[in-house]
Amino acid sequence: MRPRWTRFWKRKPERPSAIEVFAALDENGWHAGRACRALGISRATLWRLLTASGISLRKQKKKVWSEFWFNEKVEQAAKRLPLAVRHQVDS
Repeated sequence: MRPRWTRFWKRKPERPSAIEVFAALDENGWHAGRACRALGISRATLWRLLTASGISLRKQKKKVWSEFWFNEKVEQAAKRLPLAVRHQVDS
């Protein structure tokens, strides 16, 4: 007769699919810690899943954050311009 339950160390953990991992990373700006909290997994597990998928977190994060950083710097520079110059630039 088979038991109705298994011991916790014999259970297979439920892993998120690759689509769920990428969705969590996109929602959290490719921040590994925040994505892990959203998925309920450890950072090591996230790295293993990404390695198995052939994705480099560092490269993807660099792309996302470089665009974010550039856009933010442009907005900050626009705020520092005098009002008269801003009107000339907008026209």
